[in-house]
Amino acid sequence: MKASSTLRISAAFAFFIVILFFSNISFALTGKVISGDCQNGNGTYLYDNGDKYEGDWRDGERNGHGKYTWPNGDIYEGDWKDDKFTEFVEWKNSTFTKG
Repeated sequence: MKASSTLRISAAFAFFIVILFFSNISFALTGKVISGDCQNGNGTYLYDNGDKYEGDWRDGERNGHGKYTWPNGDIYEGDWKDDKFTEFVEWKNSTFTKG
């Protein structure tokens, strides 16, 4: 695969992720608390699919600042409200870093 094709695929993936987090779509993922307080406080939650969220929680939902990491190493960091991503701070993956 050419570098330009990889960049287009990565850009398309990033666009999909942005749409996913800014939409009202929510997916019920199950997992377990790794550390801290994932009900009301700061904690780390590992989803069964390997995704991980580290950050602030309120009423069992992501609220405040947090970092979402996928198993492949991609990271999306920013602010959350009512379990939805609200403000982009930083996106990192193997193709580019934007902050």
